[in-house]
Amino acid sequence: MRGGNGVLSPAKQAELLKKDGNSYFKKDRIGAAIDAYTEAITLCPNVPVYLTNRALCHRKRKDWLKVEEDCRKAILLDNSCVKVFKGLPSSARAFAPNIAPSLKYLSS
Repeated sequence: MRGGNGVLSPAKQAELLKKDGNSYFKKDRIGAAIDAYTEAITLCPNVPVYLTNRALCHRKRKDWLKVEEDCRKAILLDNSCVKVFKGLPSSARAFAPNIAPSLKYLSS
């Protein structure tokens, strides 16, 4: 939704960035997707889907510490939105031992 001066609201800008990120992700342009989701998070830090989408990018790169960080932040915002990470490979624990508590929490 545009404001009175024709400028997009931060929420609308963030949604457009999320769409861009989704498009980049589908094209396997993971770095560009991470950038788009990060900009969306900057505009609207309380929207957990931006964090979970970025976590999926980090997961694709096997950057388990960043996956954990984004998942934890998303859980704090809404503990029902991150069920996609129930399937996080157990091998992630080898790269990030602290991820086990997050996985346990998500499985409950």
